[in-house]
Amino acid sequence: MDPLSNTEILDGLKNQDQGVINYLYKRSFPIIESYILRNHGCREDAKDIFHEALIVVYRKAIIDGLKLQCMFTTFLYAVCEKMWLKYLRDNKEINVDSDLLDEYSKDSDINMELEFKKQDLFEYHFNKLSKACQKILKFHFSGSSIAEIMKEMGYNSKQHTMDRKYRCKKSLYKRIQNDPRFNEITDEIF
Repeated sequence: MDPLSNTEILDGLKNQDQGVINYLYKRSFPIIESYILRNHGCREDAKDIFHEALIVVYRKAIIDGLKLQCMFTTFLYAVCEKMWLKYLRDNKEINVDSDLLDEYSKDSDINMELEFKKQDLFEYHFNKLSKACQKILKFHFSGSSIAEIMKEMGYNSKQHTMDRKYRCKKSLYKRIQNDPRFNEITDEIF
């Protein structure tokens, strides 16, 4: 499935479109799950937080007419992170020093903002690639083999498929590195 715009996602949520919900689970859940697993949680916690966050976003879209100034995935990540930090604070079974959690939250906000910037930069330039390159890279990023990409794209040789994948990746990297925002992000990291 091609990347969906914020409007398509919000409209899909408002209409309870199962295709949009599946898209969000496929695209965003692994990121949320990884975050929660790294921060004292388990897969079931990640599922619960992700589901609750979708409900919060759905309500904001319906009741408040939510308008986003960032990518939807960035907003959803922020909602999930805040919900998880609240869960850690409120959960009596997990002994977390509140000063440490507050400090982690501050650091996490900085790291999250940096991650959002990187994600937005990547998505912006990814969406500027040709549809064929987007499709090839989606297969590549999802772990598809060269043989699978060759079959899906209708190419006749593995060499041609590898060459196309290489050229698409190189084009994406070059676009990102030539963007002035790339230097700003790398300056923030170092």
